[in-house]
Amino acid sequence: MKRLISGIILALAVVLAGWFFTRQFSESDRVFYTQITTSGQQQRIQAARNSTSTPYIYHQVGYDAAGKQKFLKLSSHKDKPLQRNSYLKIHWQRGKIISWQSVDRWQVPAKALTQLQLAQE
Repeated sequence: MKRLISGIILALAVVLAGWFFTRQFSESDRVFYTQITTSGQQQRIQAARNSTSTPYIYHQVGYDAAGKQKFLKLSSHKDKPLQRNSYLKIHWQRGKIISWQSVDRWQVPAKALTQLQLAQE
C-alpha cells in the first residue's frame, strides 16, 4: 500500500514538474512589433509625497516576426506621449510586457511590417 501511494505521489510530482517546465519554456520571452498610431490615453496617478505621475496608456496590436497578432497594453511613464508613427520592439513574457524600445522601420521584420501596414488601411 505504501508503494502504491508513493508511486502515485511520484507520478503526480513528475506531471506537475513537466507542466511547470513546459509552461516556462513555451511562454519565454517573445518579441512583438507595433506602430504607435494614437496619442495614448493619459492617466493621472497620485504618487508618494504629493507628486503625481501621468503615464500614457496604449492599446496596441503587435505582430511577431512570423506575422502572428497579439493585443498588447503598453504604458509609457514619460511627460509626453510617444511619437506617432514610431515603431516599437516589445518584449512580452508570461502574459505581460517586460520591456520595450523604439526601433527604426528597417529593423521591423518583413512579415510584421506587412501586417502593420495592412492594419493601417
